[in-house]
Amino acid sequence: LLELLQRLGLPILNSARFWALMSVLCFSAWYSVEPKSRPQKWTPPKDAAELEAPESSLEEFLDSLAQQLNERSPPTEIHSLKADGWKDISTRGAQIFMKMLKVPRMVTQIYINVNSSDQEKYFPWVLMDGNTIKGGAIPIFLALDHWPSWFPFCQKVEKLAQLGTNQAIYLVRFKIAFLTVDIVLMAALVDNLQRDGKVELLFTTPPAKCSSWMGITVPKRSASFRLVLQGMRLSVRPRSDHSGQIVLQAETIDEVQFEWATMLFWRACASRIIGLIARMQDRFEGSILQSHYSVDGQEADAQRAHFKEVKANIETCCKRR
Repeated sequence: LLELLQRLGLPILNSARFWALMSVLCFSAWYSVEPKSRPQKWTPPKDAAELEAPESSLEEFLDSLAQQLNERSPPTEIHSLKADGWKDISTRGAQIFMKMLKVPRMVTQIYINVNSSDQEKYFPWVLMDGNTIKGGAIPIFLALDHWPSWFPFCQKVEKLAQLGTNQAIYLVRFKIAFLTVDIVLMAALVDNLQRDGKVELLFTTPPAKCSSWMGITVPKRSASFRLVLQGMRLSVRPRSDHSGQIVLQAETIDEVQFEWATMLFWRACASRIIGLIARMQDRFEGSILQSHYSVDGQEADAQRAHFKEVKANIETCCKRR
């Protein structure tokens, strides 16, 4: 096809930069994509329970990751961010700053600050009726197994290991036009509400070229590119059970650093993810997510109990303010 296009006098279409640009332009419209259909019933994979990673030192690992993020945490004042070399790429409803480092390695740092009510007036964190999960931003987002059912361009998710309650490792694959990206992603929910009034989602990946990590064999790259995170933290400071402040701190190892592409990606995420989750909440009843959180089993019971505890802690935390 490319050879034919060249013969027609369109050699630019054989340029890698052109296809990268096309991929990003397609991604810029991702938030308008709706899933065509939803499975009515979800059955957990039979081998999921067998993929158990050792729990030894897991809490120490998460504490170490949080400490490293604390040490590299950006300033919170706008003038301090700008003075420290952060670029303001804010968009409507979201304050976004970006910093690209060249030495000692090429790292892209992102800081996002959002008040949920600026984008959605009603954005509940955890919804439960007794022991039944009815949705909420935190359960919806943490069900990575089912990102393909609502998150545009997410092509496939495979759970590699269940490390603990609401702590797991996934292989996530995205396809954006002609570009495929995968990431071996550890996600963990950490309840710090009683200590500092925040509930946090911690994310990280194995180091580049790592073959064994956290008790698993790291799968070989299954896409054009593999994304590597030094660390990412999504912090929620509730003001009520349906509103609050969301802060994201992310550090990615970026060997290319296309500034315009990075800006487009994070601006789209900061301005659209909340709306997408709200729309998924609207159709939670009867969805694959409802089926996911209705299964039986010891791990499912522990997960429901954990979310119930988080919900109670959110309510207690908000009453103290």
